[in-house]
Amino acid sequence: MFDDNWTDTLLCHSSLSVLKFMKKAYYTHDKWIDLKVAGGDDMNGKIRLKVTFEPAKVGLLRILLNSATNLADGGALNFDKNDPYVQASLGNNKCRSRTCDNAGANANWCGEEVSERSKRVLIKRERLEER
Repeated sequence: MFDDNWTDTLLCHSSLSVLKFMKKAYYTHDKWIDLKVAGGDDMNGKIRLKVTFEPAKVGLLRILLNSATNLADGGALNFDKNDPYVQASLGNNKCRSRTCDNAGANANWCGEEVSERSKRVLIKRERLEER
């Protein structure tokens, strides 16, 4: 998660494997994900995601952003509250949410969808099903 300021300061981060979502196609996983402070392993806040994998000719990973809590301060360059946005990546492909202007420590995306398509996801899913 980044602060949409002049330098796009990294506020916090997390990573998760899409393989567990791919095991149940068309099922929506509703999860709170712990966020780590940028540059460290300390926990800082959480983000609520709804993730659905929809197989097709090209794999589609769909993420619904709900909210984030207890976000870190953007640092010395912040003259006001954080303006967080989420950047998700699937392989080399990236997508970005809208910015929550002046959200501060708690952001709300109201179920905004970010999605990414990848042929590599489909290949991995087929291999997973063969097992």
